[in-house]
Amino acid sequence: MSFTRRPGSGRPRQTSRREDRHIITAPLCVLPLTPTHRRLRLEWCRSRGNWTAAERNQVVFSDESRYNLSSDDNRVRVRRPGGERLNPAFALQRHTAGVMV
Repeated sequence: MSFTRRPGSGRPRQTSRREDRHIITAPLCVLPLTPTHRRLRLEWCRSRGNWTAAERNQVVFSDESRYNLSSDDNRVRVRRPGGERLNPAFALQRHTAGVMV
């Protein structure tokens, strides 16, 4: 006796195949903390733990973060009724403030 699966039976799909193309899965990145890494980190911290204020002021921080004060990032929003394709009168340009830290 053989069994075949009927098409359409089972749990219905929550997303379409077209939507599935936009789902991105990223691997979990974890720092490798082997005993050697722990020892090197501890040495690095101990060598800089007794710095003076003048030595700390010599450090240059090169990472920057941008904080937007609203949800968009100067993107052009377009809201137009049906049948008004490519009409630039419906494009809304918003300039929002942001802070670089």
